[in-house]
Amino acid sequence: MMSESTAIDLIQTLSPDHQKQVIDFITYLKAREQVESITNSEITWEADPFFGIWSDRIDMQDSTEWVRQLRQDQWSRS
Repeated sequence: MMSESTAIDLIQTLSPDHQKQVIDFITYLKAREQVESITNSEITWEADPFFGIWSDRIDMQDSTEWVRQLRQDQWSRS
């Protein structure tokens, strides 16, 4: 494995355009690594802060009925 200082030295010998490409590639790899770690982890929908955001809304206890009523109200006005 290449040492960090050797890698930096090599990058510094590149043209500015190629240095930018190296940085872009590193940024891509970091983003991909984050996605893979999220995908492979045990995250559940319930852990998302937005999950159940309207759970205290009485009018939306039955979401199917709520949408049906909303559509009926909107369509009957036309």
